[in-house]
Amino acid sequence: MFFRGFLLQCAVVLFFLGGAFYLRIASDRQKDVSDVLIASGPVATFSAQVDVNRASHQELETLPGIGKVLSMKIVQYRREHGLYQKPSDLLNIKGIGPKTLERISPYLVFKTATSKNMPE
Repeated sequence: MFFRGFLLQCAVVLFFLGGAFYLRIASDRQKDVSDVLIASGPVATFSAQVDVNRASHQELETLPGIGKVLSMKIVQYRREHGLYQKPSDLLNIKGIGPKTLERISPYLVFKTATSKNMPE
């Protein structure tokens, strides 16, 4: 009886130690992934604001989740329909949904630009 209780206690301790070890490894892996993302370039470490009405497609590409295709669509839509007034105007672009808009909104500004200042 004593031996069976002792085995059960050992099993419980090993279970908790294993869980703690697993969490430590998972935490280290997450840190490694974060380090790689930070070292990967401007998208991961972006902190400046972009004026959607003046930015070139290259500048728009620096926004998190916005690649070359979407940045070119943003510029093309601006040329065809005029200046953006608010973040939700970007939802008119195919490929930009609520989640993407939520991710990039902190980095957007909507200054009024004159047509001569707008990049092609």
